[in-house]
Amino acid sequence: MKSFFITLFMLSLLFFSSNAQHTIQSPVFTGEGTFIGISKPLKDIPPITSEEYDIMVAKAELKLLNPKLRTRYYPNEANALPKGPDPAWQKVMGQNKSSASDPIVNFQAQNSPYFPPDENGTAGPDHYMHTVNTTYAIYSKTGTLLAGPTNMNQLFGNVPGANCNDGDPIILYDEMADRWMAAEFSLCGSPNRMLVAVSTTNDPTGTWYQYSFNMSGTPDYEKFGIWPDGYYMGTNTSNGTDIYVFQREVMLAGGTNPKMVSFDNQWRPGSVDGFMMVPPVDNDGAAAPAGAPGIFIAHQDDAFGGSDDQLWIYELDVDWTTTTNSTFTRVQQLNVEPYDSNFGNNWNNIKQLNTSQELDAVPQVIMNVPQYRNFGSYQTLVCCHAVDVDGTDHAGVRWYELRKTTGEWTVRQTGTYAPDEHSRWMASIMLNGNNELGLGYSISSTSLYPGIRYTGQTEAEYNNANGVMDVPEGIIWEGTASQNGANRWGDYSLLCVDPSDDDTFWYTNQYVSGGQKTRVASFSIGPLGPNPNFIADNNLPCLNQTVTFTDLSTGNPTAWSWSFSPDNVIYVNGTGSNSQNPRVQFTQYGTYNVTLNATNAGGTNTEIKTSYVVVNEANANFSATPVNIVVNNPTTFTDESTCEVSSWLWNFGADADPATATTPGPHNVTYGSAGFKTITLTVNGNNTATKTDYINVIPDVFIMNSSTVNTCNGTFTDPGGASGNYGNNLNYTMVFNVSLPNHQIAINFTEFELETGTNCNSDHITIHNGRTPFAPALGTWCGTDSPGTVTSDNATGSLTVVFHSNTSFNYPGWVATISCLSIVADPASLQANAISDTQIDLGWEKNPEGSNVLLSWSPDGNFGFPVAGSAYIAGDAIAGGGIVLYNGTETSFSHTALNPSTIYYYKAYSYDAELNYSSGINAQATTAPASPSLVVMPLNQNVNDVTGSTSFEVTSNSSWTASSDAAWCSVTTEGNGNGSITANVEANLMAMERVANITVNVGGLDPVFVTVTQAGAVPALVVDPMIINVTAPEGSTSFAVFSNTNWTATATSDWFTVNPSGSGNGAVMIDYQQNTWSELRTAGITVEAEGLDPVVVILTQAAAEAHLATEPQQIQVTAEQGIAQMIVYANVEWTASSNAEWAVVPAGASGNAAIQITYQENTGLTQRSAEITINGDGLTATTILVQDGAEPSATVNPGNINVTYLEGNVSFDVISNSAWTASADSAWLTVTPSGNLSGTLVAGYPQNPYYAERVSTISVTVPGKEPQKVTVTQSGSEVSIEETESQGIRVFPNPSKGLFVLEVDQALYASMEVQVLDLTGNVLISRDCSGSDRYTFDLANLAQGSYTMRIRTDKNLMTRSIVIIR
Repeated sequence: MKSFFITLFMLSLLFFSSNAQHTIQSPVFTGEGTFIGISKPLKDIPPITSEEYDIMVAKAELKLLNPKLRTRYYPNEANALPKGPDPAWQKVMGQNKSSASDPIVNFQAQNSPYFPPDENGTAGPDHYMHTVNTTYAIYSKTGTLLAGPTNMNQLFGNVPGANCNDGDPIILYDEMADRWMAAEFSLCGSPNRMLVAVSTTNDPTGTWYQYSFNMSGTPDYEKFGIWPDGYYMGTNTSNGTDIYVFQREVMLAGGTNPKMVSFDNQWRPGSVDGFMMVPPVDNDGAAAPAGAPGIFIAHQDDAFGGSDDQLWIYELDVDWTTTTNSTFTRVQQLNVEPYDSNFGNNWNNIKQLNTSQELDAVPQVIMNVPQYRNFGSYQTLVCCHAVDVDGTDHAGVRWYELRKTTGEWTVRQTGTYAPDEHSRWMASIMLNGNNELGLGYSISSTSLYPGIRYTGQTEAEYNNANGVMDVPEGIIWEGTASQNGANRWGDYSLLCVDPSDDDTFWYTNQYVSGGQKTRVASFSIGPLGPNPNFIADNNLPCLNQTVTFTDLSTGNPTAWSWSFSPDNVIYVNGTGSNSQNPRVQFTQYGTYNVTLNATNAGGTNTEIKTSYVVVNEANANFSATPVNIVVNNPTTFTDESTCEVSSWLWNFGADADPATATTPGPHNVTYGSAGFKTITLTVNGNNTATKTDYINVIPDVFIMNSSTVNTCNGTFTDPGGASGNYGNNLNYTMVFNVSLPNHQIAINFTEFELETGTNCNSDHITIHNGRTPFAPALGTWCGTDSPGTVTSDNATGSLTVVFHSNTSFNYPGWVATISCLSIVADPASLQANAISDTQIDLGWEKNPEGSNVLLSWSPDGNFGFPVAGSAYIAGDAIAGGGIVLYNGTETSFSHTALNPSTIYYYKAYSYDAELNYSSGINAQATTAPASPSLVVMPLNQNVNDVTGSTSFEVTSNSSWTASSDAAWCSVTTEGNGNGSITANVEANLMAMERVANITVNVGGLDPVFVTVTQAGAVPALVVDPMIINVTAPEGSTSFAVFSNTNWTATATSDWFTVNPSGSGNGAVMIDYQQNTWSELRTAGITVEAEGLDPVVVILTQAAAEAHLATEPQQIQVTAEQGIAQMIVYANVEWTASSNAEWAVVPAGASGNAAIQITYQENTGLTQRSAEITINGDGLTATTILVQDGAEPSATVNPGNINVTYLEGNVSFDVISNSAWTASADSAWLTVTPSGNLSGTLVAGYPQNPYYAERVSTISVTVPGKEPQKVTVTQSGSEVSIEETESQGIRVFPNPSKGLFVLEVDQALYASMEVQVLDLTGNVLISRDCSGSDRYTFDLANLAQGSYTMRIRTDKNLMTRSIVIIR
C-alpha cells in the first residue's frame, strides 16, 4: 500500500510539473466592436470641474461603504511550501549603483478620491499619459500638464456606455505602431461594455478613434497587453469569459466593426477569494515572431492548489479570418522556487505607521504588466507578484525572468526582494534594451509611512542571473502619512520602458498626503559603478614617513579621488589625490580616516575606512624568541618599536625574572611558573603594545612522548611518570634542545628499570647525538643497566631519546634530570670594585685551561650569549643583552667615565680557539656618590598663550627641588638625579607676555634659575556699554573695559574728563560738566590698544531747559548816529532782528553774547524807537532802542555856485529837519523863499551886463539857528569895453545884448544923472539914480551898436562907452 501511494504521488507530481500542452479551447464568444467616430483633440477638452469632482467623491464614498471584499481561503496551507523563509529571499540591499541613480524626473500626478485610485500610465516618445479612477491627464516628460485632468469617458465620446465613466482605466503605448491605446469598462447598462480608444497619431493630445465592445460578463480588473496581432485582455471573472483579444489592425486604421474573440479559461489558478485575473503579456521593443500566439501568465500557490508553486503560461492563437478557429490553451506549468502568497483570510495585510489599518497586498495575481521582449536569438518574459517572505506578513516582491530560445520557457533567474524589515508590494517590473531590470513598488511598515521606491539589476548582474537586485534602493516618495478607513491600495501601478531610448524606466504609484495622490518618476540603471577598496602598506607610520596606498577596487574604475580626515597630508613621489596608488606623508600626529572615491562610466562609489591610519610619536611593538619555553629557561625579548622612541617600560608578565625593564633590550627573561604570560611594552609613556598569552611556559617535568623540548633544566621520566609504570606497545621520540647557546644537553639518569631482553630487543631506550633519531646513537639501554649521565657532543647541543615497549610486561621506567653544560669552562672568578664615583675596576681568574676572557657590562643585568664562532671587539652588543668591554688575554680592566651612585652589571665569558663561549659568570658594583651637580637646560622656554606645558632637562647627581614665583606656572616640585621639570602654564589671557622664574635647588649648590616666557594672547578689546546717556546736570558715569592688554582712553571734547589709561579688565570713569545748552550734546571716548582698532564709546548728555532773555530791555540814545550794546542771555541758538531800518543788528549767534546795535542819526525833530527781537528754540526776548529827535538844522550845498554872465538859474540842496526860509542879498538874484525839511532851493539871475563878476549871498534860516549862507557868483560879460579909469564906476557886462549894470561906489556917488547918448550925441535915455550901488539899464530896444553912457554928479561928469550886440 505504501509503495502504491508513493507511486500515485510521484505520478501526480509528474503531472503537475510537466510541460505537456493541455486541451485546446475554442472561443465562447465572438463579436464586433462599434466604431463611433473620432474624438476631439484631447488638449481641447476642458478639465473636470469642481462639481464633477464632487460627483466622483460621492461615488467613491459609496464604494467605500460597499467594498464587496470576500474571504480568502487557502485549503492546502498546512502542506504548502516553503516551511520557513523564502528560499529566493534577497535580504541585503544592492550596493553597486552610484549615487547618480536618483530619479531623473519626479512629479505629482493626479489625485483621486477612490480606494484604490487605480493609477496607471505609460511613456511615449514625447509624452506621459496618466490615468486614475476615473480621469486622465497628459504631461510632457518634464512634468508639465498638457491636457486634463479630464473625465475618462470624454476620451470615448458617444460610444455606447461612455456616459457611465465607471473606471478601471488602462493606458498603454503601442510601440510597434507608434500609437496610444486606452480602455475603460462600462457597467451601467446592459450589456456591460469595454470601451477602447486608439490615438490617430503618436500625439496623445490629439484625436482618437473610439470603439465600444459588448461584454458577455463583467470585465472587472481588466489588464491589457499589446501583441502584433491584437490587443489582448484578461479580466477578473471566475466563470464565463475572462480571456479576450481585440482586432488591433482595424482599430489602428480607424476602421469600422473591429472583431473580438473571447474564451472561458478552464485553467484558472485557484482563486483564494473568488478574485482572479490572468493577465496578458505586453510586447515591448521588437515584435514577437510573425504568427506567434499571444501569451498570458499566472502564478499558482501550492497553498491553494496542492501542486508545486508554479507559473502557468497560456497561448491564444487568433484567426481574424475565421474567428471561430481561434484557440486558447495552457501550454506550460513551470515549477519555481517555493513561495508563500498567503497573508491570511482577509485583505488587511500590509502594516503602516501609527495606525491599525492594514493594506491589501493583492497577492493572488501577477502584477501589471508582465512584459515580453524578443531579442532575436532568445525571448524573455518578466513578471512579479507579492509574497510573505517569513510567515509574518512581511511582504516582498517575488520576480521572475523567463527565457525561451527554442522549445519551452525556462526560469533563468528568480528572486524575492525584501532587503530589510519593511514590506514591499504593488510592484511592477520591466527589462530594458540594455539588459537592465527595473522594479518599482510600494513600501510600508510599522516604522515607515507608505512610500514609493525602486531598485534594479545592472547589466553585469543580469549576466550573472543570480536573482539579485544589485542597485541600491531609490526613493520616489518618502511617506508622510498612512491610509485610514480603507485597505485597497494601488492596483494598476505600472512601470514601463521609455520607447525613445529603450533605457529609461517610468513608474507611477499611489501615496497618501491629505488624500489619495499619485506620482510619476523616471530613473535609469546605467552601468555598474565600481566597488572601491584599498590597503596601506603601513597603518602605523611615523611622522612624515611615506605610506603607499594600493587601489584594490573592482569594476574597472577609471578615476580615483583620495581624501584624508584630518587633511594633514602631503603627496610625494609625483603622486596626487587623483592617483590610483598615491604615496602620502602624514605631517601631524593623530588618527586618520581615509576615503577613496572610485569612478567609472557607472558613476562614483565611496569607501571610507575609519581610524585606518594612526600616526603616533612612537608605536610600541616587540617580539620574543622562543615563545614556548620551560620554567626557568630564558626567552629573549627584542624591541621592534618604531618612530621616535624615548622611553621604554616592559612588563614581562607573572613570575618573570626580571619582572620589568626600562631599556630597549634585548632582554633575557625566565619564568618561575608555568602558564601563558601576557607581555606589555609602553613606549614614550603613552603608547602600549600588549600581547596576551604570548609566552607559553610549560612545567620543567617532561614525560616521555613524541615532542621537542627546549630546556636546560627539568626532570625527565618514562611515559608512566615518576610513580607509574610505562605502558605496552609504545614508540616515542623526544628531542631535547639546549635553551642556552654554546651548551650541550646532559641527561643524568637517577633511576632506571626496563624490561630486560637479549640485545635489548624488548623494551629499551636509544639516545642519539643530535636533533633527530638519525643522528649517531650514543647507546641503547634496557633492564637496570642505567645510561648514567649522557651528554651531547654536537654542534646543536641536542640529544634525541627514542623509547620502545613491546606487548608484554610493564616496568617502573626511569627518572632523570636535564642540565646544560658549557663547552668551555667559565672563568674561575670575577670581581668588581668601585674605585670612585666614575670608575669600577674588574679582575678575574682564568679557567683551568687558561682561556681568554670576553668581558661585558649591562645597565640592567640582562645579558645574552655570545654567538659561537663570532669574534667581538669593545663596543659590540651581544644579542640578548650586554656590551663588550674587553676581549683578550688580560685578567683586569678599569671601567671609567661612569655615573655616580649607579649599579653596573658585568659578565665574563671564557672562549676557546674555535670561539666557543662559556656560560659566563656575573659580578656587579655600585659607583661612589658624586659631588653634587646641577645643570638645568634650557635657560628659558617660550610657550604660547594657551594652557599647556613645557619642560626643562635637569642633569644632576642629587635630589633637587624646584619652585615657581608665578601662580600661573606650576612646576615639578622635586626630583632625584637626572630628570625633567614639567612647567604647566595656565592660559595667558593678557596680550602682554609674562615671565615665570623657576628656582632649582640642590643642597650645597647655588640655585639655578630658569624662566618660562609665555606669549601674550591675541589682543582683545571690548567695552560695555558702547553708548552712555546722562542728564544735563554735572555728574559722573563709567563704562567697563574688557581687555587683555594695556589701553588708553581719550576724551574728544572738553566738557568731560576720563581716566586716561588702564590694563586688562577695568573701568573708565567719566566726569562731565553741566550742560547749560538747550540741545543734547554728544562726544566720543576713544579707547585704544596697540594692534587693535580703536573702540569709540558715545557719551550723550541731555539738554538743559531752554531760556532766552535780553538786558537792558530799553536803551536810550541821542539823535546822533552811534552803536549801542545789549546782552543776550541764552542757551540756545538765536537770531536777532530789528524792525527799523535805521537800527541794524547782527543776524544771530548762540548762547550768551553781547550784540551791538548800529543806529543812524535821527535827523528828524521827533523821538523814534526800534524793537530788537531775539528768537531761539521757540523763545522770544526784545529790547527797545529809543533815539532822541534832532535840533532844527539846515545845511545848504554847495557853498557857492559859479555861473556865467548870461541869464539862468541854479539849485542848492537844502538838508533840513525843519521848515526854512531863504533870501538873497542882491536884487539881481531871486531865490525859493521857503521850504520844509530837505529839498531844493532855486536861485534865478539875469544877464550880468557888466564886465566885472558879481556875487549874491543866499541866507537859509531855520528857527532858533543861525542862517546857513551860500553864494552865487556870476561872471562878468565876456565882451567888454575896457575901462581905463574906473573912478568908482563900472559898467557890465559890456558889450551886452541890451541889459547893462552900472555899479558905483555909493559913498562917492550917492546920486547922479545917467544919460545914454548915441554916437551923434543925442540923448536917448536920461535917468536920475540914487540910493544904491547898482543900477540896471535895459537898452534892448536900442539898435546894435556903440553908445555912450554919461554919469553926472554935482561934482563930476564921467562917460563910458557901451556896445549893444545881438
